[in-house]
Amino acid sequence: MQFDSADALNFQGQALWDDIVTHEMLHSLGFGSIWSYKGLSDGSIFRGAKAHGVYGNDIPLETSGGAGTAGSHWAEDVFKTELMTGYIGYTNKTDPLHPDMHNSISSVTWASMADLGYKLSSYTPHDMWG
Repeated sequence: MQFDSADALNFQGQALWDDIVTHEMLHSLGFGSIWSYKGLSDGSIFRGAKAHGVYGNDIPLETSGGAGTAGSHWAEDVFKTELMTGYIGYTNKTDPLHPDMHNSISSVTWASMADLGYKLSSYTPHDMWG
């Protein structure tokens, strides 16, 4: 992974650096980047059995944003502040009106990693879609 130092300082100043690095690390592990090779996605729907079992339905993918975003992230309008949408979700972590808002990894993302073949340890997800 490579990051532009000017962008890194900007994101660090917004308390988003850790979120962005984690997001990109999940792509490096296969999130969105190898779904089609494994038959898990048709570009608009994620069909992994484990993630489907958690979500309860076909999982919508982002269809806008071009080649770097469309088809390789959860749909922004559904998952909002989930870390693996194509657009950074919540950017003001010091908002006194919403102190509990943050970018989170949902159980759907963890289950999608299991669909890729990763063995997962126990975890307590924070789900925010719907």
